[in-house]
Amino acid sequence: MTSTGAATRPGFRHEALLYAGDEDFLVGTVPFIRAGLAEGELVYVMVAARRIGLIRSALGADADWVRFADVAHVGRNPARLCGAWREFLDEHATAGRPVRGIGEPVNVAGTPAGLVEFQRHEALLNIVFASAAPWRLLCPYDTEALEPDVITEAMRTHPYLLERGEHRTSAEFRAERMAGSYLADPLHEPVGRYAQLSFGPGDLRTVHATVAEFAERVGMDPRRADDLVVAANEVAINSVRHAAGMGTLRVWREDTVVVCEIRDSGHIAAPLAGRLAPGTDGDLRRGLWLANRLCDLVQIRVYLTGSVVRLHLALIGPTEMRLRHITLHDQLTGAANRAMLRDRLTHALVLGERDGRRHALLFCDLDGFKSVNDTYGHAVGDEVLVGVAGRLRAGVRPGDTLARVGGDEFVVLCEGVSTEAAAGILVERITDALATPLPTAAGPVPVSLSVGVAMSASGQSAEDLIAKADAAMYRAKATHRVTP
Repeated sequence: MTSTGAATRPGFRHEALLYAGDEDFLVGTVPFIRAGLAEGELVYVMVAARRIGLIRSALGADADWVRFADVAHVGRNPARLCGAWREFLDEHATAGRPVRGIGEPVNVAGTPAGLVEFQRHEALLNIVFASAAPWRLLCPYDTEALEPDVITEAMRTHPYLLERGEHRTSAEFRAERMAGSYLADPLHEPVGRYAQLSFGPGDLRTVHATVAEFAERVGMDPRRADDLVVAANEVAINSVRHAAGMGTLRVWREDTVVVCEIRDSGHIAAPLAGRLAPGTDGDLRRGLWLANRLCDLVQIRVYLTGSVVRLHLALIGPTEMRLRHITLHDQLTGAANRAMLRDRLTHALVLGERDGRRHALLFCDLDGFKSVNDTYGHAVGDEVLVGVAGRLRAGVRPGDTLARVGGDEFVVLCEGVSTEAAAGILVERITDALATPLPTAAGPVPVSLSVGVAMSASGQSAEDLIAKADAAMYRAKATHRVTP
């Protein structure tokens, strides 16, 4: 199978790994890493923290020879990723050492705006490294967790695909997706009230004051407000210098994010503007690069009427977000914890009182988990728990809440499941997902679940429904079957 444009970049192999669940992820990534190490290549793995743990566990001692980075930190703003890979190659590949990397999508489960910018990043990689020294980049996409249109776009932006151990060229690859077509994508209008200012050469202080006052009014963290003011000022200076000396500023809030937009009559011609460090691109404007360093997301659009730059910055920073995540998630498996489950379940029950919808709660307990710890040790026991969580995620629907509520106990909240028969189908899916043994450092470990199902009813509290599902699970364990 061949595709247009796939043969025009002999030095750079940009490949999408299409996988389903944690085990398939390891099947695609671990041999790729080991092959690179065997060839003496430097391997850089930029994925989510949880998957770093999975890869480290699978590699064992070989993990010490791999460079790892949390993609949520490096690529919180997708525009920074091109520069991160460029720096990696400049440091190592130009010295004659072969390299390869794994770059997981960031923002694919976040905002629609973030998704589009990450897709643009994937397309631009084909430009950035078109004439680079030979190297390989594998980009994993979970076909079970991601929407079909995300997978389709991955096929359009990657000349090569890896799926179920088979490499092929992508028939869906579109060379035009490399040429900046995303720059013409429309942007939605602000929802609700916003501050607006038309500015010229003598109004930069007013731009500064307008952004600062808005950030203070909506309760933005002061340090982040300073970053937004600096970024907005840099982009406004670009408008004054390069776009007939004037522009229009708009600032508004979207949920927990402040958006600052600057429009002008100029045209940003370079598709890589703001993505590579100053001095490496003759068309680069320093202001856009600095804005990308300071902001969570930067959108650039070029229309017939001129250019638009939108700066996105959350009210609180990544450190605070990580602390919030820690308080609401199980640190071993990444599943929600009991507090987050209780919050989501309470919210679902309140909405159910209004619209009449029912919900199913599945209480899952591993059978004989103590013997796993006693036989193989707690490290393998942790591997089993992580593996069970991964298979449960693969078995439930997108949007269902998976929580770990005890040592070997998991709960799944399935909103809008109104009958026991429908809940039974979901139970079959998750039990089928555990039908084969889990791979661990000690070898395959078979596991099974006892599952109790509780259906919501009017007037029930979250604790009532959890207790009902728990009791059903114990009845199921006694008979080793699913019990309502």
